[in-house]
Amino acid sequence: MRRRYRFRPRLMLSVAILVLVVIVAARLAGRHHTSVAPGSTPRTTAPAAHTHGSQAPAAVPAGSWHRAAWTLRAPARGQAATVGHGDLILAGGLDASSSSIVQGYGPHRVSASLPIAVHDAGAAVAGGDLIVFGGGTVAPTSTVQAVPLSGGSVLSPAPLSQPLADLTAVTLGGHVYLVAGYTGTVYSDKVLSWTAGQPLSVAAVLPVGLRYAAVTVDGPDIIVAGGRTPTGESAAVYAVNPATGHVATWPPLPTPLAYAGAAVLSGRLWVVGGQTSSGRSAASYVYDAATRTWHTGPSLPLATTDGTLSAFAGKLWYAGGQTAQGITATVWEFP
Repeated sequence: MRRRYRFRPRLMLSVAILVLVVIVAARLAGRHHTSVAPGSTPRTTAPAAHTHGSQAPAAVPAGSWHRAAWTLRAPARGQAATVGHGDLILAGGLDASSSSIVQGYGPHRVSASLPIAVHDAGAAVAGGDLIVFGGGTVAPTSTVQAVPLSGGSVLSPAPLSQPLADLTAVTLGGHVYLVAGYTGTVYSDKVLSWTAGQPLSVAAVLPVGLRYAAVTVDGPDIIVAGGRTPTGESAAVYAVNPATGHVATWPPLPTPLAYAGAAVLSGRLWVVGGQTSSGRSAASYVYDAATRTWHTGPSLPLATTDGTLSAFAGKLWYAGGQTAQGITATVWEFP
């Protein structure tokens, strides 16, 4: 006898729903799982988790200041410093009186004398000469001195248009700039462009006159940090683009100070030592460009003012200055 099967709508509906659920579940699972052929790399649309190796470098590098293997030929403060001719070159300075010593640290070990002893001058290398701009003797001077680094002197530079001391000279884009300073009566607010054989020209004007500022070059800008104004120490920081004359105001230093040094090492801007309203400082400050904040870096072993900070041969060098024990010939290096 042939068996008859009845059509059961409820049963068929249940089966259909079950099949639909299975299909949807399979598709959802496919979104979270991708088969990978042997030897290939899985793909993912989710961002990879950060690892220690991919994190940004610390704002302040590890390490400490320690005594360098070399010292100044004589104790000095207020030396002019520049890098050129393969050496870090230091010129002049103040001890019991103005100094005429020129010395270099590096492969050539430059050793010479200034025709006129000065302190708190500016220095740059142009052609084959060390050029020393202005500086103090008994009073600010307008003299520009050329000291041959190899062979005879190349330049016979004309004097400045007015006396100028307590300034800094920097080289940027093949041009020499004289930043701030003191005429004997006026705190200069000028950034002057100097070219041998041509009159000085004004590249930019600072918001305020300054002397004893910490000055260095960072990319296309001249950084001017702190310094002394007619009303006291300043915490202001300016970024000067001498090509355009634009002066931008950066976040201020953690404390007002003058007689500090500034330098850039491995992309980090440092301001070290100096004088605050409460006395000499051992502090160093490191600028974090990503967050536009200043961080406290490793301190100098001794509170020191009016030393010279330079970046050379992958290190920072803080040379000379005045401590509680007097004017020093010690050179500290970092790291």
